[in-house]
Amino acid sequence: MEEIDNNFENAQVLSDSIPSFEGIPTEPIEKDYLKILLIQLFFELLIIHGAWFIVYQIDNAFAMKWGLIALAVLVPIILIRVVITIAVFPTRKYLLRDQDISYEQGKIFYAMTTVPVNRIQHVSLGQGPLEGLFKLAHINVYTAGGVQADLHLPGLKKQKAEDLKEYLLHKVKDLKVADQQQTERESPLDKNEGLSSDQAISL
Repeated sequence: MEEIDNNFENAQVLSDSIPSFEGIPTEPIEKDYLKILLIQLFFELLIIHGAWFIVYQIDNAFAMKWGLIALAVLVPIILIRVVITIAVFPTRKYLLRDQDISYEQGKIFYAMTTVPVNRIQHVSLGQGPLEGLFKLAHINVYTAGGVQADLHLPGLKKQKAEDLKEYLLHKVKDLKVADQQQTERESPLDKNEGLSSDQAISL
């Protein structure tokens, strides 16, 4: 029978006593990443106009009627996205602490993702063509064996991204070593307890 731990405690934590995330200095991502986001939106605009031009070459009457209607709807949407992207960009920040890493963004639709270091299984570094043009990179943090990252941190200088990746992997390795040492320290006690129990049963 499993022994009941009489020292177990589960004290109530009041909301007023929870530490606030506000006021902790966060680090902004590189401003060149805004250029990448705007270039991507510009490419979307080119694709829309290119599609309209192809349709115009095939059926100019259809393109002049329905194509212009589509342009009148899609182009303003992209322009609105440009304004939102510029307005929201200053909120894109990250925070690296001893036990976790966080990434936040958004004003009206605010989101913050935090991954504890002891949950990290893998950290990858990536660099797309536009990121390479501006000497930027991104890191992905995974907590399980899935394909999708649990935390995606873009807009970092490549050297900083490499340093951050190495730091996180080093922290994960240190935690695993500490857990293993703790297990080894506890194992002799468990074995002794097991022997004592067997002797008691034999008696």
